[in-house]
Amino acid sequence: MIRLEYPLRDVTHLRFENRGLMSLALVRMQEHAENILFRGKTFTLTELIEESTLKLGEFDQLGTTYGVNFPASILPHFLEGQFDPLLGLERQVLDLLKNIDFEKGYVIATFRNEELEHELAHAMWHIDSEYREDAEILLRGFNGRDRKRVEDYLKRYTYTPECWENEINAYFVEGKIGTFNLAKLKESRPFRKLFQVFLEKHRNGHNSAGNGRH
Repeated sequence: MIRLEYPLRDVTHLRFENRGLMSLALVRMQEHAENILFRGKTFTLTELIEESTLKLGEFDQLGTTYGVNFPASILPHFLEGQFDPLLGLERQVLDLLKNIDFEKGYVIATFRNEELEHELAHAMWHIDSEYREDAEILLRGFNGRDRKRVEDYLKRYTYTPECWENEINAYFVEGKIGTFNLAKLKESRPFRKLFQVFLEKHRNGHNSAGNGRH
């Protein structure tokens, strides 16, 4: 079962019963959006598994994914047949999202509550230019060994560099990345405060204009 929720304007939340269903339903959409090996490419699930195993030595996305996010602008690629044959779960997701605004919309997915704020941070980065610009200012002050440690993690999990700042911001909101406790860093608190301020604005209906790249 997949439940649709709308936590913010232009943001659709797919809430799944478990990680297995979420990962299988969305792995091709997620990797098409942000994986350095597959971003912007067309591929089958078998090709995704085989290429990941060849290049990285393993394919573990189905068992290690805790949340998913991507701009709705990638959905026409799936709706127009570029990724046929679709899995049944993929068809179910596309049917649920058929009325989304492909230009402005953003999709997040979770199977538990712990990752929801992380995914909402991704969504706000996309839908709110003011939030994104303020977060980018904070990111300029995050450098040195700790920054390298975070970027090494993102490299290991094949995030394309275009997504790194978006990801680092979201992990600061969450407070950790892997086993690295970001909440203990002096840079952490401003990211968290910024997120809470803009989340409250959005929930009160005061959305800033502007869309951006995931």
